Amino acid sequence: MQNTKEGLRIWYEAKNELERQSTVPELQWSEGLALAAEDHCKDIGPLGLTTHTGTDRTQPWDRITRYGQIRGFSGENIAYGR
Repeated sequence: MQNTKEGLRIWYEAKNELERQSTVPELQWSEGLALAAEDHCKDIGPLGLTTHTGTDRTQPWDRITRYGQIRGFSGENIAYGR
């Protein structure tokens, strides 16, 4: 465990704030999101690209709506490498 410059007080402050937050529903698998991600991997992966924009200029929301509806906000988190 590393020590912080701020000390334990700030840790307890953060802990208490998180405990006051309401819970959110647990994440659920989405076949549509998985297919949208797979499309993007097959598109940019072989080219060695690191981008959210597809070779056909599509954005994450374009790929998502191929397989379903977006309710609320959407985004894309990409990790490259192992």
